[in-house]
Amino acid sequence: MDLPNHTADFSNESTIVIGIPGTWADADALRHALQRHDGGYSYAGMMLLHEATQTSCGVELVDHDPNLREAYEMASFGRLDETVLEKLAEHTFTVYLVGEGGSTEKAKTLLPAALALLEAGGLAVKVEASGKVFNQEDWATLCALDDATYLYDAFVLKLHAGGDVYHTCGMHSLGLRDAIVGAVEAEVAAHTLDVFSMYQILEQPNIQTGESFSPKEDWLTFQISDTPEKRFATDDARHNRYGLWVLHPEESIIGA
Repeated sequence: MDLPNHTADFSNESTIVIGIPGTWADADALRHALQRHDGGYSYAGMMLLHEATQTSCGVELVDHDPNLREAYEMASFGRLDETVLEKLAEHTFTVYLVGEGGSTEKAKTLLPAALALLEAGGLAVKVEASGKVFNQEDWATLCALDDATYLYDAFVLKLHAGGDVYHTCGMHSLGLRDAIVGAVEAEVAAHTLDVFSMYQILEQPNIQTGESFSPKEDWLTFQISDTPEKRFATDDARHNRYGLWVLHPEESIIGA
C-alpha cells in the first residue's frame, strides 16, 4: 500500500488533525471494521461520516512509519504499555482525521470519531496540535465526560520552555490563545495555566491587555498582555494563529 503523508494545511485555519495508527490490512479492512463495530460511523473514501448527526471529518491514510513507535512512546509520558508499543511498531498505516477547529463545538466532533476508530482496531490517538498521545482507555474516559474540562485534557498540553517559563500548546484547536507564564515555581505555573485555560474555555471572556487574573482568592495575581505566536512556524500543527496571553506575576510571594 502506497499512501502519501497527510497534507493538512495549518497556515490558514485552525485545522485539527488526529492520528490513529492501526494494523488494518487495507482501506477496505478499515471500512469493514467500522461496520462491524457499529458505532454509527462509516468510512467513504476521503470522509468519516456519522449518520445519526450528519457530522463528518476528512480522512487521510498514511503508510507505515518506522519511527512512529518511538515518537508515540516519547509523547505518551508512560500512557502506552509495552503491548501497545509493540503493536505500534507493526502498524500498517495511520488514519488521520482532519477537521475544522477554532471553537469548542467544532472540536467536540473529533473526539467520538477518533474513539470509533480505536474501537474498530486503532491502537492509540495522537493530537497533532499539541503532540499529546492517549491510549484507548484514557480517550474513552475523556469522551464520556459531560463538562468542558475534557476538551482541555484532550487538546491542550503544558510545556516547559526552559528556566522558569511554562506555556500551553493546543488552545488554538478551541479557537483560543495559548498562555505563557514565568518567574514562578513550576507548581504555581501549572495551576495558573490550568485555571486560566479553563476560564477561557468555560467563560469565553473578552480578555484585554492590562487586565489582572488570579487563579483563586488571596493568591498570586498576574497582569495580562498579549504577544504573537513565535514558538512554531505557520505550517506547524502547533502554531497558534490567535497568539498567546502572557501572564506577568504582580507579586513575588504568594500570600504576602
